[in-house]
Amino acid sequence: MQTVLIAGGTGLVGKAVTKLLLLKGYKVIVLTRQITPKQIQQPNLRYASWDVKQQTIDLIKADLGQVDMVIYSLASPVRMHPVTGVLHRSVLKPIGQTFSNKTVDFHTGLVSQVTIEPANQEDIDNTVVVMGGEDWSIWMNRLKEANVLAKGATTIAYSYI
Repeated sequence: MQTVLIAGGTGLVGKAVTKLLLLKGYKVIVLTRQITPKQIQQPNLRYASWDVKQQTIDLIKADLGQVDMVIYSLASPVRMHPVTGVLHRSVLKPIGQTFSNKTVDFHTGLVSQVTIEPANQEDIDNTVVVMGGEDWSIWMNRLKEANVLAKGATTIAYSYI
């Protein structure tokens, strides 16, 4: 039975992927910011804290040995940089020019005009730190160094940008 590690498995995409993998008989480890009582441990499903890499590696070694696939599906508006300790906040803004269009409030049906000012360089730099893949790379390197990636293991990252 193959094992899949999902970073961000409690989000919209991650939940769907987790459910599909369990139905297909995979063992799944879901990395999450906070483990809650609602996240009942099932025989083929484990939850681990995504900000504690060593705890996750220890869980893999103890319960699974190695993982065959790593799915990185994080969509976070903030990230504490692991080296500098600086808190970075991402933005969803256009680059270069203002964006204007109509929008619909689905609760009221009201159509209105929306204008979003372009990101400045600080906005862009912070968004790259949060969503640019550095944390994914750190995870993969730590897993490789700990020898918990199976031979030929694959990885995929979903981008929300």
